[in-house]
Amino acid sequence: MTPAELLHFKALLLQHRDALLAKDGAAIDPGNGELDRAGDDERPLNEMLQSIASTRNKNATQTSQRIHKALVRLEQRPDEFGLCASCEEEIEPRRLEAMPWVELCVECQDKENPRTRFTRKTLFDFIE
Repeated sequence: MTPAELLHFKALLLQHRDALLAKDGAAIDPGNGELDRAGDDERPLNEMLQSIASTRNKNATQTSQRIHKALVRLEQRPDEFGLCASCEEEIEPRRLEAMPWVELCVECQDKENPRTRFTRKTLFDFIE
């Protein structure tokens, strides 16, 4: 990867980090006391909102950690940036543009976690 491309990806990572901090800098409080004061009709909705807030906080934290790790990799081992951590092949540039913190190519990610593979459902999938 050229020095200009590395600078581009560093700028992208910093931009994503800043956007994440601006958007989710203050963690959403999953337990704001609403559940304790809620009536029976409101309890399921409040439980769902707590679950959503917890998931969003967890995802924001994980993405922030991945961005930090990518920035460190970019600074300390720039020759490895953009290479798959598993097969050491070049990660597709469009994938890096979308998620500059990604460590695995699509094929290796599918092998590592086959549950994330998207399979389109058709009408016939629901017929027994």
